[in-house]
Amino acid sequence: MKPIQIGDAVSDYRVIGIAGSGGMGTVYKIEHVITRRIEAMKLLPPGASDDPEQVARFEREIQVQARLHHPNIVAVYNAVRNGDLIALVMEYVEGESLQWMLEAGPLPVETAVDFACQVLSALGYAHEAGVIHRDVAPANIIVTGDRTAKLTDFGLARAAMDVRLSASGVPVGSPWYMSPEQVRGVGALDARTDLYAMGAVLHEMLTGAKLFEAAGAFAVMRAHVEAEPAAPSSRNPKVPAALDDIVRKAVAKAPAMRFQSANEFRVALQN
Repeated sequence: MKPIQIGDAVSDYRVIGIAGSGGMGTVYKIEHVITRRIEAMKLLPPGASDDPEQVARFEREIQVQARLHHPNIVAVYNAVRNGDLIALVMEYVEGESLQWMLEAGPLPVETAVDFACQVLSALGYAHEAGVIHRDVAPANIIVTGDRTAKLTDFGLARAAMDVRLSASGVPVGSPWYMSPEQVRGVGALDARTDLYAMGAVLHEMLTGAKLFEAAGAFAVMRAHVEAEPAAPSSRNPKVPAALDDIVRKAVAKAPAMRFQSANEFRVALQN
């Protein structure tokens, strides 16, 4: 597959820019040639279209995200094939990733709590629909100009009932936000793995630091299983003790000790 260039036509869309890129592909800014609506198109990385497992994972992402309709989830509009090219066409979100925002340091406490509540609303909806995201991370949260947080990139998502896809035995996701059970890769994951990840993201929003600062992915994953994280207030004195307690519960090692639903986590923050 030859690289996509600005100005190229893909099905009924014209490529007008590059919106971003990541491990699961490049996202292009596109315009529908008839409606003139600006949208976003995600393609697999070069060479990945020759890998049946990568293609199946991408098609699964399209199918999962297409059935989710929530104001805090990036909407899927369409999917197109053009020769050996498969494209996911989705809502174009004008904004910046939470990851980029955090490079400047911690967020104000009220802002961090607001973003967490919005993403938890999205996760609650996805979990009710039987979908576990499995890669909740700042890179997969886009914040718009009006401070709406939108969850995207369901490339690792699994339907809760899909045992064949849930118990691969291979840890997948962003190492800094993996739950202990995700690191171990034993058995099927449930919604509480996303709540752990959201707890790690909340800690980072409050402190500007990762839940565990260790050298290398292996050391980070080991820390998720064995180490106790620092309380957010020990890294940022502006964080109230009540938030320390909430983060501690969210990132408990045992799923049974965490919040048991996204809604429970969100209500605790709102209170």
